[in-house]
Parts: sequence; C-alpha cells; structure tokens
Amino acid sequence: MGKLIPFQPPPGVFKNGTPYQAKGRWSDCNLVRWKDGKLQPLGGWQKSIGSTITGIGRAMTTWRDFTGARWLAIGTNEKLYIFTSLSGSASDITPVATGAGTPYTSLPDEVPLIVGNADGEIGLGFGTGDFGGIIPVTDGTVTSNATNSSAGDSGQISIDRETDRILTDKATSADVFTNDTTTTYPSVTFEGPMPFAKGDEIEVLGFSSGINGKTYPASHRVVSVTESAITLGPKNKKYSYSSVNTLTITTAGATYSAGTLSASSGGFTGTYTVDSAGGIDSVTITNGGSGYTSAPTVIISHSGDGNAVITADTPTLLTDETPTGTDEDGLVTIRRTRRFGNENIATSSLVLEASSWMFDLWGENLVGMSTSDGRIFMWDPTTSDPTGTKATVIIGAPRDNSAILVSKQRHLFAFGASGNKRKIQWSHAESETTWGATATNQAGSFEIDSSGEILAGKTVGDRILVWTSTDLHAVDWVGMPYVYGRKKIGDACGAISNRSMISVGDRAFWMSHGGFFQYQGSVQPLQCEVQDHIFKDINRVQDSKIYASINPEFFEVTWWYASSESDEILKYATLNYSEGWWSVGELCRTAFATGSPGVFDNPIGIADDGIVYEHEIAVSSGKRTTNQVATTNADVSDYDRKLVTGTDTTDDVGLCFAETVMEIGDGDNVTNLTQLVTDTAGVGDNGLRFKFKTSYTPNGTESVSQNYDLATDGYTDIREQGRQFTYRVESGFDQYWELGSIRAEMSAGGRR
Repeated sequence: MGKLIPFQPPPGVFKNGTPYQAKGRWSDCNLVRWKDGKLQPLGGWQKSIGSTITGIGRAMTTWRDFTGARWLAIGTNEKLYIFTSLSGSASDITPVATGAGTPYTSLPDEVPLIVGNADGEIGLGFGTGDFGGIIPVTDGTVTSNATNSSAGDSGQISIDRETDRILTDKATSADVFTNDTTTTYPSVTFEGPMPFAKGDEIEVLGFSSGINGKTYPASHRVVSVTESAITLGPKNKKYSYSSVNTLTITTAGATYSAGTLSASSGGFTGTYTVDSAGGIDSVTITNGGSGYTSAPTVIISHSGDGNAVITADTPTLLTDETPTGTDEDGLVTIRRTRRFGNENIATSSLVLEASSWMFDLWGENLVGMSTSDGRIFMWDPTTSDPTGTKATVIIGAPRDNSAILVSKQRHLFAFGASGNKRKIQWSHAESETTWGATATNQAGSFEIDSSGEILAGKTVGDRILVWTSTDLHAVDWVGMPYVYGRKKIGDACGAISNRSMISVGDRAFWMSHGGFFQYQGSVQPLQCEVQDHIFKDINRVQDSKIYASINPEFFEVTWWYASSESDEILKYATLNYSEGWWSVGELCRTAFATGSPGVFDNPIGIADDGIVYEHEIAVSSGKRTTNQVATTNADVSDYDRKLVTGTDTTDDVGLCFAETVMEIGDGDNVTNLTQLVTDTAGVGDNGLRFKFKTSYTPNGTESVSQNYDLATDGYTDIREQGRQFTYRVESGFDQYWELGSIRAEMSAGGRR
C-alpha cells in the first residue's frame, strides 16, 4: 500500500549544478512564474503594432504629455519612432539635417543621425586577419546601380588585407561610379569575403577629380551590404548627394526687403532677411531640394536694384569619370578609413558594440541619445504637427556622450561627455541649453576616478548611481557652489552593458561580467541560483545587447541576453525581488517598456522583426482563439499567446513547463509511483499534464513516460517505477493554470 508524501518544491529554479543536485527544487522551467506560492504560466501577449519600423528596436519608453496624450517612443539602431497608441503606425522622428528656421551649414549639430550597428561583432584589431600582401579572391563583377551603367563587365578583384582595400584591374566610370540623380546610389559588386559593413567610412582612390577621390573625413559611408555588394551613400556627414549643402550670395544687391527664395531647378524653398543697410543679411533654407544635375541658380525677388544670385556649392556625388590610375597600384581602390560601430569610442576593443538608445523626460519633452551618435536630442509633443516633427539636437549640449539622465533637481546630465569616458557634465537647472559653468548658474562637470568607462546613470532613491565597466559611483546633490559631489561606492562590480541595470525605488539591480549585484544603501553581491546556467551559455560578442526590464505588478526584474545559439536576444532570467526566487526561459524581445497605470497599463515588448506586443493581457475563460500552435521557442516569440482556461483538441508540445527531481530517502530503493494528488485552480479540461523521466541512477538511461492529463478531481493515476524521478508539469503555451501543493502516492520496493 502506497503512502501519500507531500512534495512541494519551493518557488524558483536552481541551475547552479546538476539536476540531481537540485533534488527537491525546480531544476528547469520555461515561461512560468510563482505567485503566492503557486506555480503558473507567464501572462499572455498579443500583437499590438505590426512591423512598421526600420532596424532593431533597442529601447522603449512611454509617457503622457501635459494634455493627457499618450506616447510610445522606440529607438532602433537606425531610427527613432513615435507612436500615439498601440494600434497606430510609426511616425519617424529621426533627426535629419537642418529643418525650418536654421541656416543650412555644415555644423555638427546638423549632421543626420549616425546609423548604428545592429549586432555586436568582432573588430579587426591588431593580430587579426592576414598580414600584408595582395590576396586574390575570385573573379567578380564591378557594376553600378545607376541608369547609365554598363553592367556585367568582369575583372580580377583582390583584397589587400593590410590596408583593407579592394583592388580591381578593370574599372571605368560606367562600371564603377556614376552620377545617379534619382533614387539609387552607386555600388560595387564582387565575390569573396565581405570586408566591409554597413556604416563603414570608405575612401575612393584612383580618380583624378577631388569629387570622386574622397579622403577621410570627407569619405563616403557604406549604406547597405549584401553577401556580394556594398552600396556607397553620400559624403560622410551629409544627408544626401543631391541636397543643396550651402548657398553663396554672389551678387549682394541693395535695398532689399525681406522675401522668399525660389529655385530655378531642383526646387527648394526658404526665406532671407536684410540688414540695416538693405543688403542680404541671412538666408534660411527650409527645403533642401533634391535631384540636382547642376548647381541651381536662385533669384531673390527684390525691391532694389539688381538681383542677388545664390548658387549651390560643389555637388558631393560620385560623377562620371575615367580612372586615371593615380593610385599607387595604378588601380581604382576602395579603402576603409574608419570601422563603424560606436563612433565615439576611442579604444581599440576587438568587439564592436551593437547600438542602443537612452531615453528620459524633460517635463513632457522626450530626451534621447543613440550610442552610435552621442548627441542629445529633444522632441516636443506639443508642436502643431508633433508626428511630423523631427527630433532636434539640444544646442549647446556636449556631443560624443555615452549616456544621459534628467536629475530630480532638473539638471540634464551627459555621461562620458564630449568623448571623455570618465567625465560627467550637467546643465544649469531648468535649462537644457546652458552648459557652461559660471558663478551665477548651477552648470558644472567633473571626472570620476575609475579604471573603466562610464556606461550609464540612473536615479536610485535620492542619489544618482553611475555605472562604469569596472565599478560603481554615486553622485549626490550638495547645493551651491559645487552643486553635485561624487564618490566611488563599489569596486569590481561594473556593469556588463549600458542597459543591464534597473532602478526600483531606493534599490538597484544589475548584471556584471560574471554575476549580479544589488544596491540598497551599499553594494552587495546578489545571490543568483541560475548564474552558472546564464554565464556558460551567454554570447559574449553580444554583451552590448543585454538589458534589464521590470514588471512591478509581479515584483520581477528580468535580464534579456543572446545565448550561444543566437546573435539576437533569445533568453531571459528573472528575479522576483520580493520573494528572492529566479526563473529562466526563452523569448525574443529586444526591448521592453514597463507598464505604467495611466499611460499604457501593461508592459510593452518588441521582437526582432519590429512587431510590438502588449504583455500580461487578461486571461480569458473562452477556448483558444487561434489555430497557431507553438512547436518551437521561435514560434512562442512570434505568435500571440492569449491565455485561456478553456481547451480544445489541438495538440501542443508543452513548451511551458517546470520540472524537478524527486526520490524516496537516499534513493537506494526502487520506488513505485502510483498517483498524484494536486491542488490546482483555473485549469480547464486537459489544460495541464504531467510527465516523468525515470532512471535507476542519476546518470543512468532515462525512460520517458506518456503524458498524464490532469484529472478533473485532482487524483491523477500514474504507473511509474525507478529510483530517481524527473517530474515535469507542462501545458499548452496558451493555457492558464495554477498549481499549488502536490502529494505523491509512493511505495518502496526492493534494492534491485
């Protein structure tokens, strides 16, 4: 006769060892959590916004403006987007070149957003690749996408590994570069290993004209890459080839009144003002024009004598020209001048980081910074056409920054300011444009004492914590005249990425390079019962993608990371900071925005395909509403998961599960397992099932049982025998259930 033995593993997963070492604990799980001592699946999710963005979403934030309008911002490695609801379409507010009201010049503030890296990658540092010499690749084709190209000509292509140059012995203007004034940029197509990446800055040598023979920093940027082709974009730091870059007044005229500009070709609009003497004082271009085949002439309407003629500067296109062979090899050469990635990093790290965004709010205005760009942008939701208005650079703010923050005292902080990776600089209170420190304002700066570089800063309680790659610092408000003070508060606890930390009231949690830490008045190592599992599997090349999100409804902090199986975010580890348990699982979400009552109530996540999902949606008492059945974790990431308590007959592979090892005594006797008595709630017919893997030694051959569907009365008959049992509870990925206490009817057998 068997005996009912209570079997209740405590909440959380233990994966720092073998499954047998986790005996009596849950040893593995996916898509589950514990609440009030009961095991249950993670909340469901459903698609809210289709894929309407370019690039990979790396940061999200939500807020309401002073009128009550709701906003969602998403930053990708290429763009910045705004949504007005979870059912609308994206509005591209990516900073571009000069907009209305500002003279078009070549100032750094007017440079469009620098496109960032979608993935981390191994850089070409010293000691990598081949040394010197010309290494032949295969015969390839040098063509152009332009309308007047003659495609199909072949030539021998080789790569100089010492200088990263592509050398071709056959290149003419029609074969290589042409002036395409419509929509297509010139390209070079070839076979063999691709040495360039999107965003690289490229020099073109071997032409006689300075227009084509760009040298750094007047180089061209690679705008797209395939396995066999690179496409060159405009001159570095220019928005497009065919826009007017500057205007020159060649005939000043006299006694003008303020008027408007009109172009004789290509088309742009603008205004001009006059000085006190009646001469032209300034010109503002509001529409840069496009498609110029020659420098346009602009005639200003006037009230005085003569005309003021304004002409465009020298075009920045690659124009038709026969190579002259002036290169040292007598060939046209394309050479990398600067490797792309985070362009503000001055170190020679062999890992180039994936780009991300950082957001904060200046009142109702969005403040943002892309790590690939380093400038601080602002976007005002109260303009007359907010979704049609681009974000703009905050004038006067430092550039080449690593991170930003708005303090409780209303100072805008720039971390790693102006390219100095240890410098912290802040603006005057209530003035995002005043950064120069004087005796009468509160702007200021200092450098921290660190062997690392600043990654991020967050407000934690009443102080600002600043994470570097090696340690942790605190910045505290001290008032005039020093305004802020700093202090190192932790060594050997640096963050693994600039988004790997989260603030929860007066506490903070973060992932370091080999473990986890918390701050609550002091820095302490965070006990992590899945640490071995994470750091044995993590893809270290993609460390820069790691981020933390918070789900305050369930007191959960989750870290998202790329595993060895993928270059993109695929796995997560969750800490319940109230109860102290951990869980793990697989789900692709590249960024999360915390649910905020009064804005968007539920957490919002985005997948690597640009689709936005609303999470933790309400459980339905109906049956499954979709015919999609998840058979892989990739399916789980891409399918809606509307949890229901009803069921249907659709089979499911049970990707939502938790399992543990159980045995009687020391496991020296064979055990017969005949029944499970369970305490469940919210489970429909066949909504929950059990499975067993049995063996006679921890490393012995396992026998996998059939599925045992949960009996409606809670008494589930089973027939299993062994010394060790791996007990697994699983469900369809869209089924809701709660599992409380468990009792197993067991009887001891012999030793054989």
